[in-house]
Amino acid sequence: MQMGMIGLGRMGANMVRRLMQGNHTCVVFDLNADNVKQLRGEGATAATSLDDFASKLDKPRVAWVMVPAGGPTEPGRGDIPRTPGREQKGGTAEEGYVHCGPVGAGHFVKMVHNGIEYGLMQAYAEGFDIFRNANSESLPADIRYDLDMTDIAEVWRRGSVISSWLLDLTAMALLENPDLSNYSGFVQDSGEGRWTIMTAIEEAVPADVLSAALYTRFRSRQEHTFAEKILSAMRHKFGGHVESPSPSQPSPKMGEGRGGGQ
Repeated sequence: MQMGMIGLGRMGANMVRRLMQGNHTCVVFDLNADNVKQLRGEGATAATSLDDFASKLDKPRVAWVMVPAGGPTEPGRGDIPRTPGREQKGGTAEEGYVHCGPVGAGHFVKMVHNGIEYGLMQAYAEGFDIFRNANSESLPADIRYDLDMTDIAEVWRRGSVISSWLLDLTAMALLENPDLSNYSGFVQDSGEGRWTIMTAIEEAVPADVLSAALYTRFRSRQEHTFAEKILSAMRHKFGGHVESPSPSQPSPKMGEGRGGGQ
């Protein structure tokens, strides 16, 4: 099948790649010529204008126009099993699209989706950080584990209850560079998490996980904050706790220090 794609950002470009992997041919156009050049190098038919785009599509023409950026997806049911009982409900959701309601409803649903994404990403990040530190010298030798995170991510992809496209991407990143030394850990947010949390506040809906995930992104962009210095100063004053020279230094045993609290 031939399909045209207008808009080659993160989502549009990856959709083209997935379609081509499925032996479909794609005609592509984007206002950014570099995006077009990249996909032409991967096998897509490049168009230099909308007129050129239309001329390279066979009739009846099928074109997909991308507006927002996001993660890749694939139109239609693909190989996703049908939800039991779904045949009684009908509708277009199984085909990969849905009419959510009046003007703004679709954006609202997408906003909450991306807010949830923040929480899922944070959960994976924290889990793998626990794995990474399982071999810390600060732990007793008999409970240290030297874990292969690339294998863990891979086995989790295959039938685990937490399998997902985000986990697929994590497995790819770990396989390419197990210690992730090509990343700084500076994590930006594009706004959807903030909007979701502000909406939760307006609705008086608790959103503990999503809020914590957003705040962690804020924290990733800073060195030690003044708030952390205040915490350290208080710990020193009430309990005699001295700042560790490095994160790998063993923690004091329970009860040490005049106050004992943390």
